[in-house]
Order: sequence, then C-alpha cells, then structure tokens
Amino acid sequence: MLNRFVFNKGTTRIGTFMLLIAWILFMAILTYIFSKWLSYSMNPNMNVDTTISRSGERVIILKVNRYNHYVVSGKINKADVSFLIDTGATSVSVPGHIAKKIGLKRGNPIRVLTASGEANAYSTNIDSLFIGDIELLDVRATIVPADNSDNVLLGMSALKRFSFTQEDGILTLKLTGK
Repeated sequence: MLNRFVFNKGTTRIGTFMLLIAWILFMAILTYIFSKWLSYSMNPNMNVDTTISRSGERVIILKVNRYNHYVVSGKINKADVSFLIDTGATSVSVPGHIAKKIGLKRGNPIRVLTASGEANAYSTNIDSLFIGDIELLDVRATIVPADNSDNVLLGMSALKRFSFTQEDGILTLKLTGK
C-alpha cells in the first residue's frame, strides 16, 4: 500500500517559514565569513606580536596586504586606529575625522604635500602611539582635515625610531631605542 501524505496549509506555511529561516541563517553566516576574510585581506596585522631579537632589540613583523601595503592595527592616545606604513611621509598624518574622534588638538596651521596635492593641515603632537606592545612617546604629527581615509599614515616621525627591512612581503621593524 502506498502511504499518502496529506499536506494542509498550516504544514506548508511552517515548511516555507523554516526554509526561509534556513536561507537567512546561511546568508548571515556567509556574510560573516566574507567580512572576516575581507578585513584580514585589508589588514593582516590586526594582532601584532612583539618579539626580542638575539641582540635584545624589540621586533615587529608585518605582512603585506592584498594591495601590497603594510597596514597594522595600533593605538593613538589609547584609541584604536589602523596605521598605513608610509616611509614617504615626513610625519604621522592623521585624517581630520580620526583626529576629532580621538581628541587630538590642532596646533599651528601648515601646508603639506600629499599624494593628492597640497593640503591645509595642522601640527599636533601624539602623547602615546602603540604598535603591538611597543609604545612611542611624544610623536610629531599632522592633522589633515581634507583626508577622509580610515588609515593614519605612519610616517618617518615615528618610523625613525625603528630600523626596518622589507623582503618577500614581510616588513621587519626593529626598535632602535632612539
């Protein structure tokens, strides 16, 4: 004998509802996984470890991101920021919206030359800058109000305190103690 299943409207609605919930959960999980992958590909250095070299120097090793830039998470005056390593920048360059959010005070107005051309900026000073567990004190910086990026350029006013080498997508920063 053949068993026949009889579906009523209530059963069909519950099945459709459960299928909809399953699809929503599936899409939410995929979105979460993709956003984590995308974050990592933009900043593979979110959690930086500091090691000690044989000569006693504190060392940070950074990986290049998918755009061949070195991006690293850090802190300015205890506020989380994302740094873009820029050896061509004279000083640490903080976009205006980030400077406002973290409470940096504008100093004297100055003109700066950026990749986009000349811009108005303000001198400032960063009391404390962290990369990994290395803290740099009293770092000269500029605030660039017209810069809408989400990264702080980590320029030579901070990088001069390190010796650094770059090879095969790895940037090694060694604190020199200056």
